[in-house]
Amino acid sequence: MPTEDGPSLTAKHWQECTDVYDFLDQIRLRPGIWVPGGSLPHLQSLLTGYRAALGVHRIEEPFAFWPEGDFNRWLQEQRGIVGSFTWAAEIERNTPVSSTPVEEFFRLLDAYRSESTQNSAPGAASTRFPGIEYMNNTFVTLFWRRRLLTEAELRLEERGFRVVRLAAGEWASEQDMHRDVAAALQFPDYYGHNLDALNDCLGHVACYGP
Repeated sequence: MPTEDGPSLTAKHWQECTDVYDFLDQIRLRPGIWVPGGSLPHLQSLLTGYRAALGVHRIEEPFAFWPEGDFNRWLQEQRGIVGSFTWAAEIERNTPVSSTPVEEFFRLLDAYRSESTQNSAPGAASTRFPGIEYMNNTFVTLFWRRRLLTEAELRLEERGFRVVRLAAGEWASEQDMHRDVAAALQFPDYYGHNLDALNDCLGHVACYGP
């Protein structure tokens, strides 16, 4: 879906991409491969993974696609709306009949990039993903000392994270875990209490949770 007056795009391996916009251009070329079913929440999850990978590898790069990031704020200003919907949900809710959510996203992306370039160059402020030091090896970290765990919790809270504490020592079965996690993270009533449902709901919490 290259724009008529834009440069022609060439397919390449994702590891050859130079930044998030180069990565998005590859998705633009082959949306059916990257975004099954044309789901923008799926695209948003891809971008979240891209940003987390930058943090793990200590790569500094401007990133506008957090649910409350620059692209989302720009979209709300363009449409004169105020709300808690992410850019993915907002675009899917208001895609013209003559278009698709993926096509509408790339149309808006081109407009956002054009306007951002005209207004100002990206700022020099650090875009390092806060708290990423706890995810260098895995998103699950084992703390051998209670003091270190407490210090980590305090640092995360200082950076704006909402820390959820669960008493896993009281779990006697997998269902106990599902029950407590569902209550703590306010999963919907239809939560299936299995690992597939847990994966789906954690993704929703990451993208849409408070």
